[in-house]
Amino acid sequence: VLCRKNRRYIDGIAFGLGHGGIEAILLVGINAVTMLVYFIAINNGTFDSITTGLDPSYASAIYQKFTGITALQAALMGVERLIAIAAHIGFTMIVLTGIIKNSSVKYLIIAILGHTILDAPIIILPQVFGVGEMGMEIYLALCAAALVFYTIKARKNFIELDQDAAPAVASK
Repeated sequence: VLCRKNRRYIDGIAFGLGHGGIEAILLVGINAVTMLVYFIAINNGTFDSITTGLDPSYASAIYQKFTGITALQAALMGVERLIAIAAHIGFTMIVLTGIIKNSSVKYLIIAILGHTILDAPIIILPQVFGVGEMGMEIYLALCAAALVFYTIKARKNFIELDQDAAPAVASK
């Protein structure tokens, strides 16, 4: 609502980066800082002192969790967020395409259904089919690739709008 006049292609990219970026910060960034504190505490021997007020079994579970994380798992956390940001850009472009085509409800429903298709298997595939972390990341990457492809193809919908919004160039 606040940005209803921002309908250029680059605006859609910016909105998607903002949505995906803030989600990355809130979901992973804050957790990554907490993880970093625990990793440092474990490595320099101060873990027990920072967990003194916790139930010993809880502190032990934290210790086991953080000493069991592999470098691949840590890297996948970052990769997953990059994939999510790409997906958010794609979903934003779907919604923005609907706005410029005066079919916003239809495109919003498509974006919501697409987001459901992206998210639901995150729960279903590991539980029902035993798909592991790498399988899930591949699935998410394929979904994000389809959304990036859509974002690139959607550019043609914005050409006139972007030209109308371009500042006039002074001629000599």
